[in-house]
Amino acid sequence: MTYPDGEVVTYHNNTAGHPVDAKDYNNFLKIRGWQVVSTSQNFRPQKGDIAVFRDFQGDKRYHSAGHIQMFNGDRWISDFRQNGFWVGGDYRRHHPSFVILRFGRKE
Repeated sequence: MTYPDGEVVTYHNNTAGHPVDAKDYNNFLKIRGWQVVSTSQNFRPQKGDIAVFRDFQGDKRYHSAGHIQMFNGDRWISDFRQNGFWVGGDYRRHHPSFVILRFGRKE
């Protein structure tokens, strides 16, 4: 993937057969060696962590595709440089279910 700041993310993953919707990347990534990371009290994201959000009903629309984002060591990014973990107003207000995945580390 290429992001607006020019960062290219590869992480040695074959993306053939990738899901269409962001919400479906959870199992797709697990099969390829990504592990779920606990988001308990002392969670600190690490460069390369991926957050996969479920679909949910927002204030005015249903977010059917969910959302996926990656931590670049400084901030969360998706198809743009985000201002924080919660990508938009509906996400900040509703806190939809999500999972954090990290490549090759089991917790």
